[in-house]
Amino acid sequence: MADLWHITGEPLAKLMSGDRLPHFGPFPGLNFAPWNHHAAHSIPKMVSKRDCRSSTQSFARGSGIYGILPADVPLKVLLRMAESALKGGVRILQLRDKKQGYKRTLERAQALRDLVRVYGGIFIVNDSVQLAVTSGADGVHLGRGDMKNIARLRTELNKPLIIGISCKADATFARHVLDAGANYVSFGAVFPSSSKADATPIGLPRLTRARHMLPMDNICAIGGITLALLPAVKAAGADCAAVISTLFGGNDIESMARKMVETWQFA
Repeated sequence: MADLWHITGEPLAKLMSGDRLPHFGPFPGLNFAPWNHHAAHSIPKMVSKRDCRSSTQSFARGSGIYGILPADVPLKVLLRMAESALKGGVRILQLRDKKQGYKRTLERAQALRDLVRVYGGIFIVNDSVQLAVTSGADGVHLGRGDMKNIARLRTELNKPLIIGISCKADATFARHVLDAGANYVSFGAVFPSSSKADATPIGLPRLTRARHMLPMDNICAIGGITLALLPAVKAAGADCAAVISTLFGGNDIESMARKMVETWQFA
């Protein structure tokens, strides 16, 4: 608990001015209460590589609400949306933008990386290890089809990198990639989702079974998660809930972010 961060919340204007980054200390707004109040998550996960352990601990700092930013919006709008979420207490943001082309996506990723750092958050890019490394992101999220040899990737990288893997409902596959060096796995869609209408919902019982199989690992739930469903998702065993439209689809992103963070914290 001692390495949780207190976020001072410097505005985007200060970032752009080049001023010094804020100091970080204990941050009470993040909730690290273990699934069903068990003690398993308080036991450090034993891993063979220091960079993998460091990345796992880094991801655990942001447990709670995991915001996936909308695609196909202008950069200024994207930054404004991201900062609103950060001001509301969200500490993990992912850029999922497959239609912009590499050069433009890199520009967006670097701008978001700088902004997220001001707030002491974690910045993840989707699908591309190259983009994650070049942009200086904290991590990369890969689909099952995008996954490379994680152990080999660890040896090729010259810095710790958070690696997340989509597992849908396959806890056995999740165990495999975690043993290979992934830092977290995602399960879903848990509920019907407008962002992935073709995904078959796995439901909360599958999430609970995954937690029983992976008692000490970072699990992220995704798909159709609303504010009202957050307590049930947490009770099922998720360490964090990935959200898109619930967080970014309304007019007051900061207010919704705050409500979601507080709901998760007190669930």
